[in-house]
Amino acid sequence: MVTNKVLFYRNDTPLPGRDCRTLSRMLSNLMRKVAYTRHAQRALERIPANVARNIRDKIAQYAADPQGLANNVKALKGKPGFFRLRVGDWRIVFRPADELLEIVDIGPRGSIYE
Repeated sequence: MVTNKVLFYRNDTPLPGRDCRTLSRMLSNLMRKVAYTRHAQRALERIPANVARNIRDKIAQYAADPQGLANNVKALKGKPGFFRLRVGDWRIVFRPADELLEIVDIGPRGSIYE
């Protein structure tokens, strides 16, 4: 959801000439595209709405700035090229490429790796 509210620095001074739409356009040019596999889409539909929203937000945040969530991302052992993103008790298994972030699976931490 994009609004036209003015963004602020930490000291409550507005960013000069920027609104949320401008910032959203700037970020969309910098971030990777996100693609969900059919299995990941179904998993996202079946989990509670508030958790699904949180997961989507974290995926978008990682796509925009991978270094920002580096402590929540680890490489999967035995599966080269695959990583997992930790969001609370949920795990997102994904495969990053140059300009694409492919979400392979989403599930609770206990059963996602089976």
